[in-house]
Amino acid sequence: MTSPCFAPAGEPASKADSTALHSAPAADGPDVRRALDYSSRIYDALRVRHASRGEGNGVRTVEDADGTWLHHDWSTDPLTAEEAADAIGRAQAYLENANWTVRHVATDVSVPALFALHEEDQTVAQLVPSTEGPLRVAVTTPAAHVTVTDI
Repeated sequence: MTSPCFAPAGEPASKADSTALHSAPAADGPDVRRALDYSSRIYDALRVRHASRGEGNGVRTVEDADGTWLHHDWSTDPLTAEEAADAIGRAQAYLENANWTVRHVATDVSVPALFALHEEDQTVAQLVPSTEGPLRVAVTTPAAHVTVTDI
């Protein structure tokens, strides 16, 4: 299974493959690869179909008072509450096995959101169910890779 992260711009995600990573916009460095790699692993763990690439999906740079971040987001196809809960449970199992710290946050729907922190590289993953059915997935990682051991 290959994540929609690797679909070349303008092509269906079903044609996705890892070589498209090299056509990532603006920054094609290790930070972009890290964000896409985490996103792809979460996609594999969810085991649900992704929605067509929409506006706002993809990798972008975000700057705030704390620094510069690479943010990758995408959505699943609409899911029932049960499907969303099952998918989030599978993602939680993957994240915990990969040494992420996982927290649940109440939402406006019956399924809580999942937020996870990978402390080694300060990457954050968010899986948020929506009232319309899709599960919103986002991975945010520092643009300059710094590990805890570097500090």
